[in-house]
Amino acid sequence: MAQLRSGLARASVLLAALVCVLVPLSSRAIERASDAPTATDDLSDLTGNQRALADYLNRTCAGDASLALCDADDTAPDRARAALDALDPSSLIDAANSALDLAALENQSVLRRLAALRAGSRGVDFANLTLQVGDQQLAGPSVNAISTPLVGKVFDGVLGGSDNADRIGVFTNGAVRVGKTGVGDTRATDAIDLDTGVDYRVRDDLAVGISGGYSHDPSRAPLDLAAWRGSLYGTYFVPNRFHVDALVTYGAADVDTTRVVGASDTLGNPNSIAKADAGGRQLSGVLVGAFDWRYGPWAFGPRVGAYYLDTDVGRLDETGAGDYDLSVGNQSAQSLRLNAGARIGVSVRLPWMVVTPRLDADYVHDVADRSQTVDVRLAGDPGTDDGDSIDASLRPTRTDPGYFVWTVGATAQWTKLLSAFVSYRTYAGADAPVTKELMWGLQFKATP
Repeated sequence: MAQLRSGLARASVLLAALVCVLVPLSSRAIERASDAPTATDDLSDLTGNQRALADYLNRTCAGDASLALCDADDTAPDRARAALDALDPSSLIDAANSALDLAALENQSVLRRLAALRAGSRGVDFANLTLQVGDQQLAGPSVNAISTPLVGKVFDGVLGGSDNADRIGVFTNGAVRVGKTGVGDTRATDAIDLDTGVDYRVRDDLAVGISGGYSHDPSRAPLDLAAWRGSLYGTYFVPNRFHVDALVTYGAADVDTTRVVGASDTLGNPNSIAKADAGGRQLSGVLVGAFDWRYGPWAFGPRVGAYYLDTDVGRLDETGAGDYDLSVGNQSAQSLRLNAGARIGVSVRLPWMVVTPRLDADYVHDVADRSQTVDVRLAGDPGTDDGDSIDASLRPTRTDPGYFVWTVGATAQWTKLLSAFVSYRTYAGADAPVTKELMWGLQFKATP
């Protein structure tokens, strides 16, 4: 027994000696690893997203130097810069926000239908449908004048002289664009944004309806967004006093991405194309109200509104660019935009025409959480031994939470068949440059 106790004592002393030696060695090793230069140490002008991506690459290359991005001298700043440029994921991490903006535009088509119902639209209505082939455009009133006599006969035949026929309306709003819009333009510009629906006037001051729509605009490259949607909508109004509009929309989206990985002599990679696709969904709701006051030739009134938008986009796993393929995690974006504004206009009768200048002003503020991040990693990243990977958390670009919208314009009516319009709109945010939009046109209504 004494010998056993003596042996255990000597073993304890030996173990203690080993700990005293190994702990300082491991501490110095960790210190040397943390002090080791990385490829981004000399890059001081990186954005927050570039810095997060650079830190992720440093971690990944430390665990797996077999990736092409980790070859050669990983402390060279020019290689680090080239790697960050080749892996730029900005378009991918903005997919949910782009789908959010598309959903907001889609809702405007239904809101225009509600405005038409308040103005007295009945039967078949194509007044808000625009057709464009190349740089030639057929505006809504012209489409309406040509199509309504033909479609109206079919519509009347289906209803068969029902007593409620004058309470039912059918509409198609939106735009169809086919062909290139400029000389030498080689981009795919075919686009469609259509909503068609049926509504019913429950009373002279109340209308409800249902609609379906489809949007596809490949000109948003490198994102290609397509969405199907369905909406329920309604409006309650008292002419020349006030109105309240509401709609709820749900849709499914398809997202395709194409990212060009540019050639780099520094990295030794050729030009390549990385592609990915994912599904998504859209949910939105709108509640707006306004006073519609008139005094003589003047029309004016305040308005308020709330616009809720929620979009999701699934994981985007790229293929086609080898070690430069990225895997972007599930994305979501929400927006609750509150607006308050007013409008004023006046009709001025001249001997040969009626001119109606107008002014609209709104302040819009997004009160939804804007702190979402998107996880990004290399598609070929093997992760750690347990299969986990510490991805780069990147922040998508979001528009200013608050901004002003100003619109000034005028219409001129010469006869019942001939009119012209001009409209100038600006968007001004606190941190973003002013965006300007100018529209003008001449409308001629053909009569059958």
